Formats: sequence, C-alpha cells, structure tokens
Amino acid sequence: MCYDTRRGRGVLFGGQAPSGPWDAGTWETTWPTTPDFDGDGLLDGCDPDIDNDGVPNETDVCDYTPMGIPVNAQGRPMGDFNENCAVDFNDFDVFSVCLWVSGPGIKPWFQECEDVFDFDADIDVDLRDFAGFQTSFGRE
Repeated sequence: MCYDTRRGRGVLFGGQAPSGPWDAGTWETTWPTTPDFDGDGLLDGCDPDIDNDGVPNETDVCDYTPMGIPVNAQGRPMGDFNENCAVDFNDFDVFSVCLWVSGPGIKPWFQECEDVFDFDADIDVDLRDFAGFQTSFGRE
C-alpha cells in the first residue's frame, strides 16, 4: 500500500482505494513520509518510475536521473559514455573526439559515437548533439 499525494489518501498498487479504517484518515497521519523525486504525486517507495524518464525502475540502471535529461532504453543519460550515470568531463573527452571525426551529415567512424552522443538521432555527431550534451552535462 502507498500514499498518493495527488489524492491525499492511501492507495493499493493497482490504484484502488483501501477500505476499512484507512478511509477514516488515520493512515494519512501515521504513514511515514518519503520523498517524491519526480513530483508526480507518487512517493518514491511506490513509484514504478522514480525519475519519470520513461524507463521502469526494474530495468532502469540509473535511478534519479535529473528531470529533462534524455535517456537510452536502459535509463542511462544520453552522453554517458563511461556508464557511471553522470555526464561529466570524462564523457566530454570522448564526445570531443566523436565531434572531430563526424559533423553535419557525416557518420562517425565509431558506432559508439552514434550510440551515445547522437542526441537528435540523425546518424552524425554535430553541434545539435553538442547542445544536447550541454543539457545533460554536470547534472547529477
């Protein structure tokens, strides 16, 4: 059972309202408060997607990705070459090489460049992808 902050009452995992003494409001005052990282009204302990990135927690390898950061199918931030769940200077070193060997309309020499740094999915790494990289950079 979880607490749904949008409805202001306890709910079961299927979205059903509990019956019995819970409806009297006693549950609200005794349920421990936990954070709601993505602000969707479901407390993190009950939220099937804690960071609201579209990847369920069961398969998300990077829980708590900052809001608005694009992710891949595993929940890793785009641009995270070293797979540490953060886009940082180590990733920038690789991105700069990919940008150097690619450009507008030029497929990069390395498939990894396209897989990790092609933010706009147009088979190259260019300044539009740099704009996406900037959005993800340093947000942990």
